[in-house]
Amino acid sequence: MFGQTKKHLEENKMSYWKHFAFASSICFSLSLAAACLLIHSIIPSLFVTTGSNIIKLSLIHISEPTRPLY
Repeated sequence: MFGQTKKHLEENKMSYWKHFAFASSICFSLSLAAACLLIHSIIPSLFVTTGSNIIKLSLIHISEPTRPLY
């Protein structure tokens, strides 16, 4: 397990804490997207594109980790 963790961090050129911050920021963003999509499912006039926009930005951030999330 620890060997795989070290390999993953090396492959992504990140320290443990940088990886933690990166993964946590994606987790927070996708949680926000999920909340917006849930509200949109109940009241369709709210957050019409917000959830999908957050998901798109998160995908860009995952593809280009040095690019700011917002």
